[in-house]
Amino acid sequence: MKSSGAALAHLARDFAAFGGTRLFVAIALMVAGTLAEGVGILLLVPAILGVLAPASGGAGLLPMLPRGTSLSSILALFALLVAIRSVIVLAREHLTSRLQVGFVEAKRLRLADRLTRVAWARIAELSHARIVQAMSVEIHQVGIAVNSLMAATAAAVIAAGMVLTAMAVAPLAALIAFAITGLSYLAMRRMLGRIRRLGESITNRHFGMTENAIDFLASLKVVAAERTGPAWLGQQRLLSDDAIADRVAFASIHARARELSVCLTAVAAIALVGTGVAIGFSAASLFALLLVLSRMSGPLSEVQRGLQQLIHSLPAHERLRALEEILRPARAAPASGVIPSDTTALWFENVSFSRGRDILRDFSIRIPSGALVGIAGPSGVGKTTLLDLMAGILDPDAGQIRRGRTDPTRFANDLAYVGQDPVLGGRTLRESLSWSSNAEAFEMEKALCIVGAAALLQRMGGIDAPLGERGAMISGGERQRVGLARALLRRPRLLLLDEALNALDADSERDILATLASLNPRPTIVIVAHRPEAFALCGRLIHLSQQHPPQIEERDHISHPTCEVSA
Repeated sequence: MKSSGAALAHLARDFAAFGGTRLFVAIALMVAGTLAEGVGILLLVPAILGVLAPASGGAGLLPMLPRGTSLSSILALFALLVAIRSVIVLAREHLTSRLQVGFVEAKRLRLADRLTRVAWARIAELSHARIVQAMSVEIHQVGIAVNSLMAATAAAVIAAGMVLTAMAVAPLAALIAFAITGLSYLAMRRMLGRIRRLGESITNRHFGMTENAIDFLASLKVVAAERTGPAWLGQQRLLSDDAIADRVAFASIHARARELSVCLTAVAAIALVGTGVAIGFSAASLFALLLVLSRMSGPLSEVQRGLQQLIHSLPAHERLRALEEILRPARAAPASGVIPSDTTALWFENVSFSRGRDILRDFSIRIPSGALVGIAGPSGVGKTTLLDLMAGILDPDAGQIRRGRTDPTRFANDLAYVGQDPVLGGRTLRESLSWSSNAEAFEMEKALCIVGAAALLQRMGGIDAPLGERGAMISGGERQRVGLARALLRRPRLLLLDEALNALDADSERDILATLASLNPRPTIVIVAHRPEAFALCGRLIHLSQQHPPQIEERDHISHPTCEVSA
């Protein structure tokens, strides 16, 4: 973890890059508001003393006022400055709010964008809890950090303006008072390291609770059946107790710093009065200094509070930056100059790939458009890995994979991938089926019928029926049917099925595969399965083994009746 200074510089640099000209406008508004307030204070002193002590000489604080300016004129000018300051402050608050919210949401969207574009192999190494933590807790903490940064900056500008005002009235007395007040910041500096460590600890506690909760939800049915909920709750309680202890410690440090600042401000006021009496300040000057000092107490407290909260939130920003670096998209590989023919859907040329062991070595195959190809072999030999290479979510160590006449983006639009446990996004059939297509309701119903889900559609009462969280209200086989229907709605040219029908009985699987084989036009279909019956309609079978290189079995040509569908 970087030092607080380096982490703060990163946050400030990121925010400045996002804010651009608008940030400079916001700072200019802070300065203008402070200037209006300082002049207002200098107007207020002669106005008050003009009533209480007409001979006190308060008008001398603003020599630019014409001699003999009436009290009513001073009050009118003061009211005008208050109104101008209010307009400036409202404009500043509106602009800074937009900057803060915009920065946080831009961070969230940039992270989401990188999640969609990063290589699969890189994102697969991350836990879901890490992503959820970043998109929720850490983004929220970054929002707090930016809010604290802007609040502390605005308060610091106000405090600086008050310092300049006081120095203009009585430099020596102002220096004595501000030196005493500044002692609280020397003491607070020793606290910042402890605050930073508490911020890191709380962020880690939250990650542990998020990870624990995701594991719990993933095994909710097993937990309910085995009654292991209390054990999970015990883990959450331990993490929660630790987080509470850290937060209480942070609140205690904050309270001590605040009270120290209040005490030193009171001492500064006493020293100011004593110095003024000893040196012989005028009543106007002494009153002005006390007024400035009292007005500064609020901004100084805000600077202190904002700085503490900012340091406390920096670890979340650093974790977010680290995740963004992990998810930084790699440079696209240069496109091959050799383009296969229109009739070739996939072309592996001397492809090698290893993951702890050689899965493919100098593997070559051409798969024509519309072919039905199976991939067979025992568990762990790399069947899914070969499918992932075909899909383009893994890159080969050597060799080239060419996919028709399309560029990578177009190829992805022409592909559909169905796994053995399809994730059903949304809460209804309609929302799940529309996740990756813009299909109309009648097209969704037709696709469901093609995959044998007409009974499901009738039982649930239509496509707007609720599915539950990730399809929890339907069976595993029905989820696979819905996942396949969603794939067909993409109108793919390449359909990859990774154990996509293994939750169905053999007869249902055979019927669905026969329907897919009869589609016109038929996509290129590659099937990974364990049941030999799933390959009955395949014209080519790739056998994978840990002991031998891949074997390609050319099977007798099988003709199928075709039926034209629009799904």
